[in-house]
Amino acid sequence: MVGKCALAYQLYSLGLIDKPNLQFDTDAVRLFEELYEDHGDTLSLQYGGSQLVHRVKTYRKIAPWTQHSKDIMQTLSRYYSNAFSDADRQDAINLFLGVFHPTEGKPHLWELPTDFYLHHKNTMRLLPTRRYFSSYSTI
Repeated sequence: MVGKCALAYQLYSLGLIDKPNLQFDTDAVRLFEELYEDHGDTLSLQYGGSQLVHRVKTYRKIAPWTQHSKDIMQTLSRYYSNAFSDADRQDAINLFLGVFHPTEGKPHLWELPTDFYLHHKNTMRLLPTRRYFSSYSTI
């Protein structure tokens, strides 16, 4: 809705429409939805290994029944991917983005049980040691 509203104001500012309001069944909004879905598919394939599960039509409740079965298959595919092959993909992303820096003498990324400590470095930091002592004086 925010994107559709912003598009309407942009088209209005350019003088292409008379008022900053677009109906859902216009060609401009359909192209805008396709743009969002293509972008979402690209990101989803890159990170999750499958296409978008829920499309704009699903959220607008105008999707045909065949779309619902496709959503179920995508959900099952994503569950399988997350359960069995997501760790390798996440390791590659961490290496590519520079989150993990290979260091001689330290374990490789794929040898670690999880990447939790890569993203939460404060948990690895040891607390400074404090000296506890009591000063007793005689009165």
